[in-house]
Amino acid sequence: MLLFLAWGVVANGSFANWASRSVETPLRLDPHAAIEQRKLETPFDAVVVLGGGSYAVAPGFYELGSDGERVISAAQAYHAGATRSIIVTGSATDGYEPPTKQSRTLLRSLGVPDGIIFSIEGVNTQAEMESLADLIQTPPSALSALWEASESSSDSRTIGLITSAFHMPRAMRLSRRHQLDLEPLPCAFRAKANEKPWLASDLVPGAENLVDVGKMLKETIAKLAGQ
Repeated sequence: MLLFLAWGVVANGSFANWASRSVETPLRLDPHAAIEQRKLETPFDAVVVLGGGSYAVAPGFYELGSDGERVISAAQAYHAGATRSIIVTGSATDGYEPPTKQSRTLLRSLGVPDGIIFSIEGVNTQAEMESLADLIQTPPSALSALWEASESSSDSRTIGLITSAFHMPRAMRLSRRHQLDLEPLPCAFRAKANEKPWLASDLVPGAENLVDVGKMLKETIAKLAGQ
């Protein structure tokens, strides 16, 4: 009975929503939460898309996962004229189909030119931020040309960071550790801000809610561990 009660509390939607809201980067509506709907005076010089938004079904066949909004947001930003370049990240921890390859392939299928997509390695967020710092310090010639065309100096260069809302606080902590000045562009929110009538079905536990609670617990542990 105690296990049943614990399951009923931790795995219901209301608890999962509360846990998500307590961990995620807060949903802000001004400027617009969706980058493609923001009214930017000038586009970002680059947006960085952290890996983890897709998975390989078979060699060369990729699909978006529960955090696939990372890739979609980057494509939307390009088509809205909100960024000049896109930087995809992530190394394969198992040697199979690296996240950079997956993200690049999916972005190209969404109409993003390959010439504005750049890749950096990293088996985790810490390593990705190290690689990003190196890239910004010494960008490849093609990326340097895109940035020079914008006539923005290295001091005024604007770079956005796209990742899931629950992961954004940790990503920003690690970016500051590497002296990176990034604009957070969270997506794939678990917490919902929509006002709706309470339903008794909200108390019914579900495995998907437990998955969200597990993600929030992981991020909380990372924060306590100084990561």
